[in-house]
Amino acid sequence: MAGSTNVQLPVTGTFAFPFALYYLWLAFRVGLQRLRQRVVIGDRVPATGEKSTGLDPLLQATRAQQNFNEYVPLALFLAATAELNSADPTWLTGTLAVLFGLRLLHAELGIMMPNGLGIGRPIGFYGTSLVMLWLGGWSTWLALS
Repeated sequence: MAGSTNVQLPVTGTFAFPFALYYLWLAFRVGLQRLRQRVVIGDRVPATGEKSTGLDPLLQATRAQQNFNEYVPLALFLAATAELNSADPTWLTGTLAVLFGLRLLHAELGIMMPNGLGIGRPIGFYGTSLVMLWLGGWSTWLALS
C-alpha cells in the first residue's frame, strides 16, 4: 500500500502469545467447572443444602478469568504505547515478564487457593498495580519527551 508505514511492536507482540495462552487456560478451566457443576450460565454452583466449606470452584475459576480481563488488556495497551514511543526494549521486556508472573501468582496461588486467600493474591494485586502505574507513567513520560 502506497504511503503506509510498517509499525512493529516486537516486545508487546512477543508477550501477546503467553498472555493469550494463559487466558485460554483460564477460560478452559471455567468451561471444565461448568461441565462438572452442570451450570450453563452464571458463576455459582446451586446450593445443595449443605454448609459451604469455601468458595465454589466455578466462582473461583470465573473470578480468576475475569480478573485477568480487568488488568491485562490495559497493561498491554500501555506497553504498546510505551513501545511506540521508543521505550527501552530490555526494560519493557522485564516489565511484561514481571506482569505475567504477577498475574500467575494472583490467580494460581491466590484466587484458586482454598477460600481464595492464597498469598499470591495480595502479591499479584499490589504488584500488578505498581506495574500499571509504572507503564502508565512511563508511557506518558516517553510521549512527552
